[in-house]
Amino acid sequence: MIGKTISHYRILEQLGGGGMGIVYRAEDIKLKRPVALKFLSPQLGFDQEAKRRFMHEAQAASALDHPNICTIYEIDEAEDGQMFIAMAYYDGETLKKKISHLGISEGIKVAVQIAQGLAQAHKHGIVHRDIKPANVMITNDGLVKIVDFGLAKLVGTTRVTKVGTTMGTPLYMSPEQIKGSEVDHRSDIWSFGVVLYEMFVGQPPFPGEYEQAILYAIVYQDPPPAAEINPQIPAPLERIIRQALQKSAEDRFDSMQAMLGDLKRVERDFSKSFKQTSADTASDIFNLLDRGKNYLEKNEYGEALSRFRAVLQLNPDNRQARELIADVERRQKEQQEVLKVLSAGKRLLEKGEYHQALKTFQEVLALDPDHREARDFISKAQEIIKRLEAIDKLFADAEFYSKKKKFEQVLGVYKQILDLDPTNKNALRGLQEAEKELQTIASERTRTISLSADALTKPPKPRLKLGIWIGAAVAVVILIAGAVRFWPVIKNSPAPPNKAPNEIPAPVNTSKDSVKSPEKDDPKIERLAVLKKEAEEARRAMSTAKQRVPGSANDKLQNPRYTGALAVESTANNQFQAGDFEASRNSFKRATTLYQAASAIPLTGNLTVNSTPPGALIYLNGRATREKTPFTFSGLEIGNYQIRLTLPGYSEGNSATVVTANQTARVETVLRQLLPGTLAVSAVIWENGSERLAFAELFVDGQALGQIPGTFSLSAGGHRLNAKIFGYVLEGGEKIITIQSEQTTTLKLKFVKP
Repeated sequence: MIGKTISHYRILEQLGGGGMGIVYRAEDIKLKRPVALKFLSPQLGFDQEAKRRFMHEAQAASALDHPNICTIYEIDEAEDGQMFIAMAYYDGETLKKKISHLGISEGIKVAVQIAQGLAQAHKHGIVHRDIKPANVMITNDGLVKIVDFGLAKLVGTTRVTKVGTTMGTPLYMSPEQIKGSEVDHRSDIWSFGVVLYEMFVGQPPFPGEYEQAILYAIVYQDPPPAAEINPQIPAPLERIIRQALQKSAEDRFDSMQAMLGDLKRVERDFSKSFKQTSADTASDIFNLLDRGKNYLEKNEYGEALSRFRAVLQLNPDNRQARELIADVERRQKEQQEVLKVLSAGKRLLEKGEYHQALKTFQEVLALDPDHREARDFISKAQEIIKRLEAIDKLFADAEFYSKKKKFEQVLGVYKQILDLDPTNKNALRGLQEAEKELQTIASERTRTISLSADALTKPPKPRLKLGIWIGAAVAVVILIAGAVRFWPVIKNSPAPPNKAPNEIPAPVNTSKDSVKSPEKDDPKIERLAVLKKEAEEARRAMSTAKQRVPGSANDKLQNPRYTGALAVESTANNQFQAGDFEASRNSFKRATTLYQAASAIPLTGNLTVNSTPPGALIYLNGRATREKTPFTFSGLEIGNYQIRLTLPGYSEGNSATVVTANQTARVETVLRQLLPGTLAVSAVIWENGSERLAFAELFVDGQALGQIPGTFSLSAGGHRLNAKIFGYVLEGGEKIITIQSEQTTTLKLKFVKP
């Protein structure tokens, strides 16, 4: 093309090219003036839609006549069919080349001229739609010209952009352009705000390594405040930039004319201030001090400190800034000390050192009397200490009653302790020992009663009284003496008549049977023995039924039928001891029935689970309950329970407890906060054997989080992740991810046709 003459234009050199065409510097042979010729790109020569856009640009720009808008001379077609636009040629550079060399004063002047040109275009119903530094020319005499209306939209005309396509340069596109929504003049206001941000800050508000990240940031993220990066930006100018960059078009300036009015006021005020104080203006210092104080009131010490230090850069001798910096540093030190002491108190609380924890939290209040979290922990520690003191007193009472052998009172005391602390092992052990002592005492009483009954029912052995023995002995002595004295006479006397000389006398029956017991045939004694045997059998049956009652000693004591059976059993033992075997037999049978009924009652208790902070998901014995703290579970089976608590952003809490019958066990856990992690996620569509980047709507834990690709800060822990693209489904469905504290998790989601 160089050196050719097309129509009455001689082409001299190529200046550049865009998405729609190539621009050359040429000479108008007829009028002897330099011009710029923009040709439709050769590869688009046969694209009717591209030709329509090219014609549209010429029509849009030619309708405007303003010093800050490039002048269009004509639109024509070369002999080979190539279309071109002839426009004015300007000696100068694009804003893109000069943007890093502009000061605040010059930048404000350029901004006012751009706004003037756009206000003129909007007045004629034309939206540029591609405002960026490359489309703004600054001539050698400082005049600004807006060029390249290739994507311009004329209000009320047929839409040029094809449905489903997004036109524009990513860094400067408005959120509504990215979403493919209808755009109006407020889209230019957004793009102009991006240009202003880059002019005065030195970098784009939404930088990124790849296009998808840039587009995501434009739609969902807020840029850092301009004055935070460049503190010399006047506060009114920062407000203009911030309002122009509102995500919602309704929140931006109503018109470019309104934005122009604000820019002109900034230009006027800054010029006056600049003449008086040059670069380190009093207004800059005032603005910085004012912003810093606002941040200080909000306890945002880092933000406040950066403002006050910026003041010292402008004026190293500013006494107020130095005093404020000293105040912020003092507050930061106190805040760090408070956090340090608070963390120490939490650790002591977790270790069970409650008195020391209480003192530590009181130290926090001494440093910061309004610290709400410290007050909550103080109340918690005081409540625990009060409960422990009550338990210690009850243990002392139990020891006193134990020494006095009053084991029924001991049982009652241990029961009170377990009401306060169901997991207290010493109380459970003491309760079991006291119950054993009572059983031992009852067994000894039963054995004594049994011995007494044996003595009462057993027939007595025949005994000879002492007097009879003495009389018998005297009679024997007399008989022996008489025999000795009269033996000669007896020897010589004749044999008695009617008796044979060799006749043996009949033996004397001296067996035990010959002694007849008067009680042996007594029916009352026999009845008593039968009743005693029946009572003993009833007691053995009762003992078997008693052993079959489920639960620990404490659980059994919570069972009303069991305690009723104990009372009947005690009565039966007393009756047996007194020898009333018939009554004791009936009582043992009644106690057996009660023990059997006690076995049929399901033993249940309650469990209250709480955490600091609340809202943690509760797992019992490894199973999720779908309940969150604080919560009370009613009707739980008695036994041991493992409790696990999970709360996003906090470490897991694990504890154990014992649920006893008709009692409420309580578990309280302090969860340690975790710092959040980062999720970097992108989306691709897999189609026809290849993948391509795509936008998708991301959902985390059922909540819409934003559009991907992008990065997100998430609390540490497990999360449910899903994403949606119209016409496609996420391969594998919903994902479960784990975010590690202070670490980045990278994830790529693949979508396929359903």
